[in-house]
Amino acid sequence: MSAVAGSAVSPWAPLHRPVFRVIWLASLCSGIGSTMNDTAAVWTMSTLSSSPLLLSVMATVSAVPIFFLSLPAGALADVLERRRILLVAQSWMFAIATFLSAAAWLGWVKPWVLLAVAAALGTGVAFNTPAWGSIMPDLVTREEMPAAVTLGSLALNISRAIGPAFAGALIASFGPAVCFSLNAGSFLVVLLAIKHWQPAKKPRPLRGERFLGALGAACRYAAHAPAMQTVLVRNFAFVFCGVAVTSLLPIQATHRLHLPASQFGLLMGAFGCGAIAMAVAGLPRLRARLTPDALMHLATGGLGAVLFLMIVANQLAELLPVTFLGGAAWIAGISNLSVAGQAAMPAWARGRMNALSMTVMQGSIALGGLTWGQITSSLGLTAALALAGGTLAITMLLAIKFPLRLPYGLNLDAAVPITAHSFSEPPQPDDGPIVVMVEYFITGPQAAGFLAAMKPLRLHRLRDGAMRWSLSQDLTDPTRFVEEFTVESWAEHLRQHERMAKSDTEIHARVRALHNATEPPRVHHLLAHDVRLAASAKSEVSLVSTNT
Repeated sequence: MSAVAGSAVSPWAPLHRPVFRVIWLASLCSGIGSTMNDTAAVWTMSTLSSSPLLLSVMATVSAVPIFFLSLPAGALADVLERRRILLVAQSWMFAIATFLSAAAWLGWVKPWVLLAVAAALGTGVAFNTPAWGSIMPDLVTREEMPAAVTLGSLALNISRAIGPAFAGALIASFGPAVCFSLNAGSFLVVLLAIKHWQPAKKPRPLRGERFLGALGAACRYAAHAPAMQTVLVRNFAFVFCGVAVTSLLPIQATHRLHLPASQFGLLMGAFGCGAIAMAVAGLPRLRARLTPDALMHLATGGLGAVLFLMIVANQLAELLPVTFLGGAAWIAGISNLSVAGQAAMPAWARGRMNALSMTVMQGSIALGGLTWGQITSSLGLTAALALAGGTLAITMLLAIKFPLRLPYGLNLDAAVPITAHSFSEPPQPDDGPIVVMVEYFITGPQAAGFLAAMKPLRLHRLRDGAMRWSLSQDLTDPTRFVEEFTVESWAEHLRQHERMAKSDTEIHARVRALHNATEPPRVHHLLAHDVRLAASAKSEVSLVSTNT
């Protein structure tokens, strides 16, 4: 999409589409219910136990299932019907939220109940989020996608601002059970919206991937995509340290300042208001003036300052502006990483890469919440805040090895496949493994440049489906080089062509420009056979002696 096309679309354009508008409003309702539930759960835990570890571990137990299940759920979303996955996930979360509501009204809520419910809701989120993010292209046009993503972020931040404040008032007036009941109702709203949505059937050029194959393709891509690795590393470092703000804020509010529920809700609301202010007014201007790494440094430094300011904030009036700044710095960093992540994801792997990003984020939330909670229990709140702030400042050094500018040099728009196959007996989709050999003729002076150009080509082959890759030079003819890579099946090799991005075609063009022959590089496709299986099977083929 061109910049002109993207800028010509109104930021509110997706809301003119009835289906998107209904689902967006339902997600806003669910977001408010979820933040009310989280605030009420943390407050209830603080009244049931004085342990700082139990309070901080609330975020951990909900993040653990998301960490372990997000990637399989992302692969599942590319294999099964996404609408069905959403219906099952929303039904599960509605049932769990209803159970917590009933337990609260009956007075059955214990610390273990809150932890179990948090883990169960996290399981639902793990399956819901990858499928939810993947349906966006079915709701809006390609030109409206940036606006739709922005509206999704806006709904999340509105929820963070409104939900905790509402929860604080309701807890003070009626108790936490009302918040739990409203959260259950919000899941029902989303469930009804998804149930009435009927997506159009889209034909697939190839047979759909199997679950394990889709999961393996996601892991291969991430293992051989430096841009994606950069985003994941920076994401983990920022979230692991930054989550100390939201993990330790309940401890500071309840144990150090002894704030009532309504004032605790104001603190959480201030965090959300800071995020909204940054998303609406701050980020557009900062992105126009700063590079991605400079913006990341600003967000990291700001969040580090918040952690140190929390040490000296001893009154609500002092802590409110600090949490407001914390929300602004948090959304600046997370949004910056999200944009870089989208730039590092090809269309064919977007669902799985989004799931992988969520896995890393939730893993860092779980580990961070547990780490800073344990440090608070052992060394005290001040030490935990200081260590988190200092560690966050050190993470800025990651920009040296993992610069966020890396993903922006890629053009991952799908390219038109340029290779056609013609065989007398075409292989079946499940036939394989397939060995592909490409012959190049390179003159002596160009050999060094050819070897350098083959390095990114190797990564491209591996991340798009190859299980093994090698490059060999003919000893009898030093100008002849043979590239060889192995793919699991013929269907997977065809997917390699479908996964070709425009940046990949540039890699191929640089390599082929060094090929010194009148004809283009010659390509051979071979079907591998396992002679061990052939030897054990009954066969009528007679043995033939050879000289090899």
